[in-house]
Amino acid sequence: MRRLLWTFGWVGVAFWSLICALAYGFFDLVLGIFMRNADWFSANPETVESIFKFFRFLRDFSTAGVLVVWGVTSLLILAVPWAFDRLLGQARRGTMPMPQPHPGSAGYGPGGVIDLEPGQYSVGPQPGPRPAPGAPGSFPPPAPPR
Repeated sequence: MRRLLWTFGWVGVAFWSLICALAYGFFDLVLGIFMRNADWFSANPETVESIFKFFRFLRDFSTAGVLVVWGVTSLLILAVPWAFDRLLGQARRGTMPMPQPHPGSAGYGPGGVIDLEPGQYSVGPQPGPRPAPGAPGSFPPPAPPR
């Protein structure tokens, strides 16, 4: 479920990125045409220069605007799977049952942890004969073959 949520989130960011790239290209194209052809609006050279600077400002501002809107919206898109992930994670942790000790076995402490005395465990292979099944320090018998 978590992967599905995050997959949808990242696919949403990919589509949003495509839309923002198209918007950036559109603004760049249209404002670039207006910049190059500022003399359409006036014959006065000072006015043409002012119109050119105005369209250049709009073009630069549109680039920054598209980047800011893309970043904020992408974070908001990814906040949705993050929130669901946190909510589902809390619910799963709260309802997970604790492991119960096997019936008739002793030595289980709080939380299902096995309490062993210092002489009841070893690290590495032990020299000598193996203990009899059921004796302290022996492993349970292997399961019968199917």
